Amino acid sequence: MGNLTRISLIMAALVVAVSLIFFISKESKPEPHKVAERMVNMAAIRNLTLERMMRKEERIQFDPKTGLFMRSNSMIYTGMYLDYYSNGRLRAVVNFNEGRLNGYMLTFHRNGRKRDYMHFQSGLKQGTMQRYDAFGALIMQGLFEKDKKTSDWHVYYPNGELRYSALYDNGILLEKKFSDFHAEVRQ
Repeated sequence: MGNLTRISLIMAALVVAVSLIFFISKESKPEPHKVAERMVNMAAIRNLTLERMMRKEERIQFDPKTGLFMRSNSMIYTGMYLDYYSNGRLRAVVNFNEGRLNGYMLTFHRNGRKRDYMHFQSGLKQGTMQRYDAFGALIMQGLFEKDKKTSDWHVYYPNGELRYSALYDNGILLEKKFSDFHAEVRQ
């Protein structure tokens, strides 16, 4: 069986798996990062590695001349890309469309816990961004609109208490408020 046929079969299996997750899900509209987490958990439960679910035949790289992500054969990359740490754990799940980041991107710490969740549209950050520490605590969240910070951003201490919040408009910081605890320490 050729590499192209094998990759096509693997991609078809992933599409079926994701479709089943959406169909079986009790949520009315599951979030993409939750679907990716479920896929990781399904693989662990079945004692499969994600490399067996989708074998990475080649690496992709960013081409600064075109501003696109390319395969090693200079073809523009489209599809889901999985990247791994040297210890075999999943480092990132990234979606591309015609060489640009498009859809959700989920990254993980070396210990396997979620690190970042972010959404892209045509290569630009768009929508919710969340960052977690290596212990799983939410440490930052905010919104992007066309690759620029917008609205309220919150930064938290590892114990979950608000460290500070910031208000952005079109990437410009308008206001930064420190929590009461932080303000007392600064005086």
